[in-house]
Amino acid sequence: MKKLFLLSLILFSVLLVACSREKESYDYEAAMKELAIQVYEERIKPSSIENITVQEIELGHVRNINNKYGGNFELDKLKNCSDESRVDLTIDKNTKEVIEYEFTMYCK
Repeated sequence: MKKLFLLSLILFSVLLVACSREKESYDYEAAMKELAIQVYEERIKPSSIENITVQEIELGHVRNINNKYGGNFELDKLKNCSDESRVDLTIDKNTKEVIEYEFTMYCK
């Protein structure tokens, strides 16, 4: 009986840790999506070239915009993510609206 209880407790702990990591990853993606939309709308969309269908937004570039050019992009939610974290935006050629997001996140 003790072994069954101990095994159940270990299994529950493993599942709890795995689920919390998945939630954390989702939170980083949500924060990155919010940031990417803001960057695209403020910096890229107004001056975008007609035939661009994919736009990469890398966290390190946004940090540079804030530091060098006085950007006002909120990065607190992504402070545990490396500069190489990015989102690729797929853009509709006609409307210039974002239709898909692909994340590559490197967060602790």
